[in-house]
Amino acid sequence: MSLLGNVINPNVTSVGSIPGGNLTPGIQIVVQGVAPAHSEGFSFNLSSKISDSRCDRALHFNPRFTQNCVVRNSLKNNAWAEEETNNGMPFRKEAPFEIVIVTDLYCYKISVNKRNFCVFKHRHPLAGVNTYSVEGIVKITSIKFLEIRTPTCSVQPAVTNHHGAQPTKPKLNPPGCSAHPAVMNHHATQPTKPIFNPAVPLTTGIPGGLYHGKMIFISAVPAGTNRFTFYLQEGSLHNADVGMVFDVRFNFGSCVEMVIRNHRSRGTWGQEEHTIPYFPFVRNVPFEIIILSESTGFKVAVNNQHFLEFRHRLMPLARFNMLHITGDVTVKQVRFQ
Repeated sequence: MSLLGNVINPNVTSVGSIPGGNLTPGIQIVVQGVAPAHSEGFSFNLSSKISDSRCDRALHFNPRFTQNCVVRNSLKNNAWAEEETNNGMPFRKEAPFEIVIVTDLYCYKISVNKRNFCVFKHRHPLAGVNTYSVEGIVKITSIKFLEIRTPTCSVQPAVTNHHGAQPTKPKLNPPGCSAHPAVMNHHATQPTKPIFNPAVPLTTGIPGGLYHGKMIFISAVPAGTNRFTFYLQEGSLHNADVGMVFDVRFNFGSCVEMVIRNHRSRGTWGQEEHTIPYFPFVRNVPFEIIILSESTGFKVAVNNQHFLEFRHRLMPLARFNMLHITGDVTVKQVRFQ
């Protein structure tokens, strides 16, 4: 474990930057302080700063003495989501406290005074969280940011770095995290040579076609306010059969912050799938998508967090031998494994 930053006696209501720029899995945040006798409550917030006048809150951790509970919530576009208030009230006025928040692939794991308190599932992309803040009546003595070796609540997809290092092994879920499906379950293979900074639209072959255990890594940056799309297709013709289309729509027609999945057979599109747990993309913020082909369907992770699954509608998989990318996106790297 290594220390990334330590803020001593921060001013309440001030906004600070996350050391390193953005949160990643495996960061531990330790908040120490005390609430005075006249305190009605306070909050510690992890946020995505959108502009000088707007922050979306990924985690709002709010002990309330007046209601004898701790509220957890998120805020997007100035609208609060659903509150979580279970697990009691471990804070007492005039008693020192320690809050430990561990960032994970799927959740924030929070303990209070050395005891596990709650898990708060991610509602906003972790990679976009870049600020912290304290509000209310409280005296904060320190806020520490530490890097730990591995996250504690997840299966992490095998990832290689940009220098061609060998893929890491998946981490297994500990007890208590079974609600989150494993993103990857595959036989280790050698990655092929990456494609760097290709022009868009891009059409490139998938070495060996798709098969059980095949992985596609796409690192990119949303470059506009419209949409971008990934196609896994048979051949390069414009009306080719498509095993899966992954269509990210920021603002397209009647679709706002949606991800559409579908297939196309003999020129005809199938039934669209729209349901997503959250919208993980932010304009001008880099992301990485990992698509894993399994025997029953595709599993998709965004920024090392399991995002969704799409069951196979067309077989055999090996016929889908091309990756086609279009739209408002700047592609930094494509890699097959």
